[in-house]
Amino acid sequence: MLAWLIPIAVLLGLQTVLVFREQIFSPVDELQHVDYVRTIALQARLPVFGDQQVDLGLVSLYFHQYPAPPTAAQLQRIGGAPSYESLQFPVYYMAAAPVYKALSFDPKLAVYGVRLLNVLFSAAWLVLLILLLRRVGVGRVPAISVSLALTLIPGVALRDSQVINEVLVSVLVTALFILLVDRFPQRPRLHSAVEGAVFALAILTKLTAVALLPVVVLAWLTRGRPQRPRFLAGAAGFGLTLAPWLAWAIPVYGIPVPFVGRHPRIFHLADFALPHGLGSWSSYLGRLVHYFWFPWEWQLPSGAWRWLDVATLSIGSLLLVVATVWGGLHVARRRAWQSPMDRALLLSSASLISFALAYAVFVVWLNRIWETDFRELYLFFAPLAIALGYLALRVGPRVVSAITIGFVALWLVADVGFYLAGTCPRCYP
Repeated sequence: MLAWLIPIAVLLGLQTVLVFREQIFSPVDELQHVDYVRTIALQARLPVFGDQQVDLGLVSLYFHQYPAPPTAAQLQRIGGAPSYESLQFPVYYMAAAPVYKALSFDPKLAVYGVRLLNVLFSAAWLVLLILLLRRVGVGRVPAISVSLALTLIPGVALRDSQVINEVLVSVLVTALFILLVDRFPQRPRLHSAVEGAVFALAILTKLTAVALLPVVVLAWLTRGRPQRPRFLAGAAGFGLTLAPWLAWAIPVYGIPVPFVGRHPRIFHLADFALPHGLGSWSSYLGRLVHYFWFPWEWQLPSGAWRWLDVATLSIGSLLLVVATVWGGLHVARRRAWQSPMDRALLLSSASLISFALAYAVFVVWLNRIWETDFRELYLFFAPLAIALGYLALRVGPRVVSAITIGFVALWLVADVGFYLAGTCPRCYP
């Protein structure tokens, strides 16, 4: 029990500090996410993009002058505060609304309350990652150390301490993988129905999860025959869970995905243009990798702290690439996937390939890329954890445990550098 409580306590302790260390609305889109939660909590309805602005009370909180109303100049400074996060799917915001409503007598306290809810979601995510690795045959110590090393990555830990929908979808995606890696469920139809429902909930939390569709289909196909009852049950679970959203979104937006019709209208909020030339692409790739590991808002101080950049970008990225490629090669050499780890690697490799293809389509379709886009991979830490778990089985649990525990220590040192010695040049306003 102590082996479980210590990592959970470390994660909860660090993220609780981050909740109060970063000022409210430091990440610019947190204002929009909070407004979405507030609309559901206090008005008992979903917001509609284009029909309303962000609540002026939250805008004044953004400028640290609540309860004084924002000035016209302040509203102009943030582009009139369009509520563009209403384009997001609603599950996370509905889950967070009761917390906001209970604390709505003090808007600042309500924001902290929703941030702390995300900290609890993050702890649940850690537990599920450990359970996933244990289910596919990874020992207790490497399962815990790998899971903690992933969830304590500075960029992840800070992101999951903000008001954002990513952490809940990470929980749902990991829960889905726990279900999918089971090749012989005791009640196949019910199991598939639950998988379909969890998959739908993940999509209704964040659209990025739709990249898992080929993985879910592959998992059902590789469970043997008969397949038709399994697919019917899974489709029923998926459809019934998705139905309330379709019943609301189609009359309002005309399509089930508001992003397709209206999201391009807000792309002026940042420079999303594709780079041109080899040097520009190289610089952009460096920033993509950097902001996968480290927070976008905060910077380390100069001097000796800069070695963290080199250590993380080289060793950390190499570790993930080696684990992912090694697992993929193992899958390519197999013709049958009998063991739990074999099956988990098959689904892991398929999900990462599907994500890469979906992201490439997204970039080409919208002709845009942003330097924090690799943070979308946070949703896919379940397959990355599986790849690292396989590495532990092949190289040795003690070796991988030592490496990942070393990364945990590195992350804690980095957090001191960022949040105690560093600066936040992008903190708002």
